[in-house]
Parts: sequence; structure tokens; C-alpha cells
Amino acid sequence: MLFLKRISDLYDQECEKLRRSLRERGMPEAAIEEKIKRGDDLTFQVPEDAHWSNIRHLKTNVGTALNKALEALEDANVDVLEDVLKGINFNRRIGQRTLDDDTLANFIQNFEHIPLRDENFEFPDLLGAAYEYLIKFFADSAGKKAGEFYTPADVVRTMVEIVDPQPGMSVYDPTVGSGGMLIQTREIGRAHV
Repeated sequence: MLFLKRISDLYDQECEKLRRSLRERGMPEAAIEEKIKRGDDLTFQVPEDAHWSNIRHLKTNVGTALNKALEALEDANVDVLEDVLKGINFNRRIGQRTLDDDTLANFIQNFEHIPLRDENFEFPDLLGAAYEYLIKFFADSAGKKAGEFYTPADVVRTMVEIVDPQPGMSVYDPTVGSGGMLIQTREIGRAHV
């Protein structure tokens, strides 16, 4: 749910910025909307079915609609999300039951008033830092070391610096987990461009 809300907020933020920029350059509205529809200069494409403005109103067949939203999102961004979202199933049994429409709709509403645009964050990867903190917190509370659950960021950074990713390289992390190594690789790779 957090991902669906964040990606919609980020998409809206990028679309607004792109529209402003193109209007300042005198581009006609129809051309601007076509450019946005093609996904030019956007991190992700967010199809209407996957956009938060539609998800937040779900009341019936919520699990199925969420599954379809994730599928549409993956299909629209296959180059970066292939085989990432379609495996998530909001209709899956958890213990002896599935999550009913009311439970899922209430869960969605918990995210409704949380702004997740970059301007709402102290720094762009705030959610990633929060995720790492929670992994460490739960590891500590279980009497384990966080390194038993994930590779600490300093170790990942050192490994990536040793690999020294260059533009055009392909990187594979067979134990991807939270994706920290891939994110660090992307950041260091961008520095080379």
C-alpha cells in the first residue's frame, strides 16, 4: 500500500513539474499531455487503474482491484518492475482467512492523508532509511543482529564501491532482499555519467 501511494504521489509530482517546465517553454497543452502519456522524463508510468486517486475509493472486490493495479503498474514499467509486483496477491489466505473488503478498504484509508512526495521528506530516500531502521529494530527486539536479516548499508556501500559499476553494466543481486545493493549500485553508477 505504501508503494502504491508513494508511486502515485511521485508520479503526480513529476507530472506537475514537467507540465510547468513545458508550459514555460511554450509547448501546447495537447503536446504536453502526449509527452506525459508516453512517459517522457518520468521515473514511472502510473496507469489510471493503479493511481491512488482510484485506489483510495475502493470498497468492493478490493483485493482483486489491488492485484490488478499492481499488474497494470508492472506492465506499464516492465523495464524496471518486471516480475516484482505480479506475485503480490491481496486475496491470498493468511492463516485461516483472507482479508475482507472492509479490512483492505480501511487499510487503504490509513494511507489516504499521508503525503509521500519528495518535498514531504527530509531527504529523498527517507522511506528506505525508515525500512532499514525497522529491520534493525525488529532484529534487535528478536535478540538477533540486523546483519542476520540484511546486509548493513556501510557493508553494501563498500561492496558496490569495489565493484565500481559503470554505465552499461548489468548488475545481479541473487539475494536482493530490500534492494539496498541495487539502489547503491544505481547511485554510484549515476555518479559516473
